Amino acid sequence: MKNKLLFSIIIPTYNSEEKIRRTVDSVLNQSLEKQFFEVIIIDDHSSDQTFSICNEYSRKFSNVHAFQLKKNSGGASAPRNFGLFKAKGQFVYFLDSDDWIAENILSYIYHHPKLLKSDVIVGKSIKVNEKAKTEYAKFMSIKNRLLKPLTEIPYFLYYLGPTSKFLNRKLLIKHHIRFPEEISFGEDKLFFAELYSHVKNVSTITKECGFIDRTATNDSIVRRTSFLKKRKSDELLFDQVKRLSNLTLKKQLIIRIIEQDLLSNCNSETFLKLSQHDKQQVFNLNCKLISDPDTQLVLNQIDEKYSDAIDALQNDNFDKYCEFFMWLKKDNKVAYFKNGEYYLTNQKNTFSLPFVSSHAMIIDILKDYLLLQIKLNHVKRDEIAGLLIESRTSFEQSILLKEVTCSGDLMTCYVSLQLFNQLPAGFYNFKVQYKEYKNIAVRFGYQKNFVLNDKKAMIYPSIAGNLSMKIELENN
Repeated sequence: MKNKLLFSIIIPTYNSEEKIRRTVDSVLNQSLEKQFFEVIIIDDHSSDQTFSICNEYSRKFSNVHAFQLKKNSGGASAPRNFGLFKAKGQFVYFLDSDDWIAENILSYIYHHPKLLKSDVIVGKSIKVNEKAKTEYAKFMSIKNRLLKPLTEIPYFLYYLGPTSKFLNRKLLIKHHIRFPEEISFGEDKLFFAELYSHVKNVSTITKECGFIDRTATNDSIVRRTSFLKKRKSDELLFDQVKRLSNLTLKKQLIIRIIEQDLLSNCNSETFLKLSQHDKQQVFNLNCKLISDPDTQLVLNQIDEKYSDAIDALQNDNFDKYCEFFMWLKKDNKVAYFKNGEYYLTNQKNTFSLPFVSSHAMIIDILKDYLLLQIKLNHVKRDEIAGLLIESRTSFEQSILLKEVTCSGDLMTCYVSLQLFNQLPAGFYNFKVQYKEYKNIAVRFGYQKNFVLNDKKAMIYPSIAGNLSMKIELENN
């Protein structure tokens, strides 16, 4: 490994003159010696100064190579494929031209040689906007895993994009895996579904890897693609997945498509605002995929939350389908009790879904601790990861308290006031973390104040009724 080229960072770009320097600099500023990585920039025939900037880097740094396509391709696939053709590193990393990679990530992987035996290495992704830095697709990097089958990693298939992923180049070359150039949306999903059918092992790390620009100036194809076109791309993915020979992977991907792409996306303002004609087209597509024999084999594994939507699809009931998602997203909900658990329904009692919830029953200030007792509903004791004190501005300031005890449906946690003293001033939310990465906001109904060493803190219900905390300096 002494003089081996380990990493090829492939950057497709188009009219990115305002952000391309940040992207390229994030790679060149890595602490790893430059002999171990290369930067391949492919300009998709920009009309601004992007390619001139890329050429500056190419002239200045021997490990930077800039190319320009003869005409604009209209998407990221052609530039990525061209970059893959030029790449020579053991791993390739596809970096969008408005995103950037974390400091020292290449050195981190280099100094953990067992990671280099992976087909895919996945790090932590951070989404950045004007207000906050938050973890993106955090189920993928919630813990360190070394050389694991990807079908054994919960929810791994729910993010089929390139951010924070290092891919074994020889695997891509051997199986002729490329991004489809005939489509401009959904190409990532098709690429990774094909790649994962050949992957033998995956390693995940909790270290920050990729940063995603989600500021107001970001103009992605995702934002510009219509809802209906996105759903039609899901049909292409479904057709590809049906041809997979790995039955376990095939089933997990179909569950992902039905649950994440078709149903979850209908639980949105975007779907509700569609015209009746477009809603009908979405419904017809979903009916087709739900009735497929391969889908029928996994319907019992779909989240119980969508049972009424699936019933509407199976019975070709368009009105009920639209009514369900209007209720789920916006309309009033009524709780009822059944078999020791709470459920939600509508006022006509035609829908039902598990009421996954947590409510603060006791909040008390002891001498050195804050006592929290939280009643849980539809959460199993062995699924609980702990109490998350989540910063509203930066994931780095959030703390997961794993020292909790459970008795029946009651979770008890003693939080040291010294821990609160160590938190920066700001706003925090209390959440119960379960199933490794999922969070439930803790509901709370009244205000409680307490004093820290040089700060004051207030626990209060947010407008939505969730348990929140404000910490500020004493003299404010």
